[in-house]
Amino acid sequence: MISISDYDVYIFDCDGVILDSNKLKTEAFEYALTLEDKSDVERLIQYHKDNGGISRYEKFDHFYTKICPSLQKDLKVKQALKSFAEKVSEEMLRVDLIPGILDFINKISLLNKKIFVNSGSDENELNDVFKARNLASYFEKILGSPRSKIQNLERISHFNKIDERAIFFGDSISDHIAAREFGMEFVFISGYSEWKHPDPSIKYQFQNFNEILEVLS
Repeated sequence: MISISDYDVYIFDCDGVILDSNKLKTEAFEYALTLEDKSDVERLIQYHKDNGGISRYEKFDHFYTKICPSLQKDLKVKQALKSFAEKVSEEMLRVDLIPGILDFINKISLLNKKIFVNSGSDENELNDVFKARNLASYFEKILGSPRSKIQNLERISHFNKIDERAIFFGDSISDHIAAREFGMEFVFISGYSEWKHPDPSIKYQFQNFNEILEVLS
């Protein structure tokens, strides 16, 4: 059972936790690499799914360094990033919210908890999306790439001390690693995740926030 009173700082990933956008991001990688060999793209998609939460910058760099090495790596990464952004910019305004997320955030907001977003999505893009969807006002800060999730937790620690009274809601291995690095509680939101083999030691696992609301104390 999760007790709201046990925590002062609430941190949320975005894709698969706030927005049902994991599938969109996978499609955007395929779209951005349309001209590349299909088998190479499939390897990148598997890498993407196995490393959820790592930024698109790192994934495209990995593609053109390890999977499909190119002497024009910097140019190709730049072009891929542009195509990726074109694909997601409009669609992120339309994807569904994860069930129960707004009710849950409203509930903790009433108790004056500090609430942050820590995402692998592009930070500027994500702030624009949250403003357009009238979500930005719920959060102290909306943080994303190109900084890593651990770097963003360091940024959050400048605003509020992160210790055992912080909790991180995520759906990827990078979320779990970042939470563990800072010694905070981790909640795995599994219903929309592409992380197929989560750590069995994770204490809290829920399909969505409606399930969490049912067991809150």
